[in-house]
Amino acid sequence: MSEITQPRILLIGTGDTKADELLFMSECIARAGGRTIMMDISVLGDPPYQPAHDKHAVAAAAETTIAAIASSG
Repeated sequence: MSEITQPRILLIGTGDTKADELLFMSECIARAGGRTIMMDISVLGDPPYQPAHDKHAVAAAAETTIAAIASSG
């Protein structure tokens, strides 16, 4: 029989404007036995928590920068 491990959930959101909602969802996932991995996709502000994947890493993965995204309108 295989060992059951703690499920990992990638929670993606704009932490600059939806931090309360994202943190609430993260708490619910933890209470249910899961582990949340946070990814911030905000453009303007910074979240009040430290995401595992910040907006700069997300932009770099798309071969761009937050400044270029913000200036694109």
